[in-house]
Amino acid sequence: MPLPRKAWITVNIGPALLAWLLVIMPAVISAQDSDQDVSAVYLLAASQSLALGPLLGLSQSMVLRKGTGRWAWWIGANLASWLIVDAVIYLLGRLASDLDVFTSDGSLVEVYLTLIATTPLTGRALLWVLAPSALTVPTATQ
Repeated sequence: MPLPRKAWITVNIGPALLAWLLVIMPAVISAQDSDQDVSAVYLLAASQSLALGPLLGLSQSMVLRKGTGRWAWWIGANLASWLIVDAVIYLLGRLASDLDVFTSDGSLVEVYLTLIATTPLTGRALLWVLAPSALTVPTATQ
């Protein structure tokens, strides 16, 4: 499906920039001002910004709705994949003492594993949302 390049880039960068400006930077600045450990605060703020996944799903669906009848499913699929991955990583950290790094406060491992693990789930959902049978605009192959 042809997506408007500028709109797609904007809906991907916009929420990430907002999460950075509204969640991460204020927490880091506050930690610096109060002589707290900035790295721990940064990691906690970064893990809180994992809500960025569903926010991205919402903003991306606004672009997808112009070309697919399944655009609303993208919001739910994005939210579901983040919730599933967060729950699995949390449970793994609780069930296996060797994996307690997943649930320690501000674990960088948890942040990056969550980001990486959601990719196959959201990618599969995006393939379904953009399936030729769901497109509402003609493509070059139709």
